[in-house]
Amino acid sequence: MPVVASHAKRFLWRSLRAQMLRVMPALIMLAVVSVAAAKIWLALASREMVALPNRGSLLSTALNALDPAPDAAVAAMAVDAALRIAATEDRAGLIFRIEHAQQAIVRALSEQPLQPRLWLARVALLERAGVEDASIAQSMKMVYFTSAASGPLAIERLRKALQLRRLDDSELADLIRADLTVLLVQPGSVRSATMPVEVADAYRNASPAGRALLVGVVAETRPDLLSLLR
Repeated sequence: MPVVASHAKRFLWRSLRAQMLRVMPALIMLAVVSVAAAKIWLALASREMVALPNRGSLLSTALNALDPAPDAAVAAMAVDAALRIAATEDRAGLIFRIEHAQQAIVRALSEQPLQPRLWLARVALLERAGVEDASIAQSMKMVYFTSAASGPLAIERLRKALQLRRLDDSELADLIRADLTVLLVQPGSVRSATMPVEVADAYRNASPAGRALLVGVVAETRPDLLSLLR
């Protein structure tokens, strides 16, 4: 009898293992397909091609579980959709779309924090949402900390930084001054009697606080160009 019991146990174990080997690939494939479907859904939702599931619903919970860290491209699309429709959608819809984009950015930055354009997009979203706290300055500083000292993004971040309604963060103000100083004292600018195009453009689009900061830097660095600010 012990021999029969032993053979029976081995037979059951082999049968169970065979079943697991057959089922496991199917489960893995189901998980992969589910994650891909979740990412496609969120990407389409960020482009307003499908509706987002209701927050707190089973489907919403499943999507968040399957897609805990969407990539930067999906987050950027969500931001673009939120900013693009903000002027035409009702207040409730605007708040929902901005909240969705901010959640996408937060999740993406939790896995990929060295994304200066995402930090810049977060600044735009916070301002559009009417936020008036230190999170805007913190996000703007992250743009500086994660991007190169020069290049196209440097001009973009300067323009956006000078558009901020409040510039009372001393560290951020120093970063902006450094950007402006580089543009004003670069070899081509020092010998020129004309205002650098980037500075003139930033001034025209700046907030009152941004203009005051810019004028102060020009007065200290290139007072001969002050009369050109308009």
